Amino acid sequence: MPSSSAPVTVHLTDADAAASLAADVRSGLAASPKRLPPRWLYDPRGCALFEQITELPEYYLTRAERAVLAIHAPEIAARSGASTLIELGSGTSDKTVALLDALGDAGTLRRFVAFDVAEPTLSAAVSALTEAYPAIEVSGVVGDFSVHLDRLPDVGDRLVAFLGSTIGNLTVEERARFLTTMAERLRPGEGLLLGIDLVKDPARLIAAYDDAAGVTAEFEMNALEVINASLGADFELARFDYVARWDSSAELVSMGLRSRGAQSVAVAGLGLSIELDDGEEIGTEISAKFRRDGITAELEAAGFVLMGWWTDPCADFAVTLAQRSAAPPPAIEVLSRARPTGPEPPRPVIEDYGAVRAATEALAAPLSPEDQTVQTMPDVSPTKWHRAHVTWFFEQFVLMPYHPGYRPVDERYLYLWNSYYEGVGPRHPRTQRGLLSRPGVGEVTAYRDTIDEAMEDLLGRDLPAEVLDRIELGLHHEQQHQELLLMDIKHVLGTNPLRPAYRLTRPPAGEDPGPLGWMGHEGGLVEVGVERRTAFSFDNESPRHREWVQPFELADRLVTAGEWLAFMDDGGYQRPELWLSDGWATLQATGQEAPLYWERDGAEWSTYTLYGPASVDPALPVVHLNYYEADAYANWTGTRLPTEAEWEVAAAREAAPAAPAVALHPEAARSDPGRLRQLYGSAWQWTSSGYLSYPGFRPAAGAVGEYNGKFMVGQHVLRGSAAITPPGHARLSYRNFFPPAARWAMTGVRLVRV
Repeated sequence: MPSSSAPVTVHLTDADAAASLAADVRSGLAASPKRLPPRWLYDPRGCALFEQITELPEYYLTRAERAVLAIHAPEIAARSGASTLIELGSGTSDKTVALLDALGDAGTLRRFVAFDVAEPTLSAAVSALTEAYPAIEVSGVVGDFSVHLDRLPDVGDRLVAFLGSTIGNLTVEERARFLTTMAERLRPGEGLLLGIDLVKDPARLIAAYDDAAGVTAEFEMNALEVINASLGADFELARFDYVARWDSSAELVSMGLRSRGAQSVAVAGLGLSIELDDGEEIGTEISAKFRRDGITAELEAAGFVLMGWWTDPCADFAVTLAQRSAAPPPAIEVLSRARPTGPEPPRPVIEDYGAVRAATEALAAPLSPEDQTVQTMPDVSPTKWHRAHVTWFFEQFVLMPYHPGYRPVDERYLYLWNSYYEGVGPRHPRTQRGLLSRPGVGEVTAYRDTIDEAMEDLLGRDLPAEVLDRIELGLHHEQQHQELLLMDIKHVLGTNPLRPAYRLTRPPAGEDPGPLGWMGHEGGLVEVGVERRTAFSFDNESPRHREWVQPFELADRLVTAGEWLAFMDDGGYQRPELWLSDGWATLQATGQEAPLYWERDGAEWSTYTLYGPASVDPALPVVHLNYYEADAYANWTGTRLPTEAEWEVAAAREAAPAAPAVALHPEAARSDPGRLRQLYGSAWQWTSSGYLSYPGFRPAAGAVGEYNGKFMVGQHVLRGSAAITPPGHARLSYRNFFPPAARWAMTGVRLVRV
């Protein structure tokens, strides 16, 4: 039950505030340039003045933020799912009402915590909200967010709101510390809601911070009144002018108090004398303005991913929802450990299921609802479709047959989210997935949540091996779609004329991997494939069987972009003798003259990556090639592509694949003499082998048997794994497959010679 009182916890006492003010005055007014932290603007009089500022016609920020929250609070609530709302710098908490109402309507809110430096204002707000919202726990914390973030209540699923573009009062370094500290205090999946003012016409900005009525000037001057009253200083306010200016290079408004003539100010309480020259300024605050790319980069650097971006109708102000990102999900134990030879396989646990499902959401988090709806070609599926389809898999193939009394969330979803399983009924055409504006992203999230609850209930029961195997297949299926999600969104963003980044943080440039080396294999009668009972594998990886392999040498790394440029410079795309007939026909039909995402920039080439556009780095592996391109390059070098058996028996002599975090672009090959490099975690490697069944292959009975077998025609096998392959998903026997003309997968080239 909610508390009948409204407790206020005080971490910033009067004595603390006095000591902090003294320290800030000593250090700030002795510095050059002089500066006072903006927190000293907010004594009771300052708080009252600021409330007046928010009502001024020039000061658009508060009205714009309220407009955003009035329209989008329900979507924010749905995405966050928070049970605890914490507001930093809450003041009167008047803007918070929209969030409280939306979270309450969503049925998740259990408590609200107001956090502010000004105890009188905070106590009044907490008291009013306690009366207005009797069904939730309301409390307050008196503290300074630059000092007391470690005192944030740690209860429930938290959403921390930092509104009013208060984050703009911090310098770049202070913002980095604040965001990093917030990331440390929040658990993975918890949210940070920021209100940020956007870059706009400087004239409007200056007017907002230097109003005609002079209220802002009085507010800024109040900092000197605070020092006079608290420390016995003798600042004469009439000897200062308020100034506000726009710094175009830093994109911020700086505010301060300019001395009228040279003067000496005594601070009796500190025994301090302050000398001011004529025209010298005391900086009182800054207000940085933001662009989407910039704040996204700052959030990502601190450990957050952007989950939502909303603006007012005039695009003056934005509210952003960021989620504390999880550490890279570990390889799921049940998916990677060996199975016993007995009849009972290890059972998936709720934590395993939750880790895979959370990884999907983390990949989708940086994308807007608009991003998640676009389909740029028939092979590409919208992000929201991937999120829904993998959820449908658990509903269709696990819950409906194995959960007693289960009823589908929505019968229409069984049609919308089916991919190619003819055995369970009709499906929405693949080419029209991008036409589905409804159900929206929020409805897909709700669908996922509902299925997760049912699955968690099922996983808590004693389940037979058949059900556990089906769940395990579903988890691997979802990991496949995590990679597809990144492949597809790269195509969506990479074909956008603006070429926006999926994530802005870039890796370092690659170092020259050195000349191509070769690793020999004696050939002979070899065994490839897996026995189904030794470890998880898809049905197309079995049964284990024998093949004859002639002696060969496999390249010790992938072909680089620099080596590909040499192929292009030698007319590789203009020489029909290098190309298969179908490949040459495809080349003539498409007009391609370089790998997918490459663009000529004068004499240079650039490429689109998930980090955004970049110059082609000659040290990195060349990626996004189709089979025809890979085969033509091999012909140009006088080598060939490996068969999948050659690839597997050579790779079997190397270490098993590790489980690194998903990267967004492959790195350069690292020096490792005598070893095969980049087998995994860089790019899927084309083989010359057609995608056919192994001797003795039998698909599973029922509709789930459509998973692989029916695609065994007109495609080629790829081996290894890519930078965007989920952790723990790669293995020696994995058989990926694509049509020979496909380029949107993260594919590369490894050569073989005899």
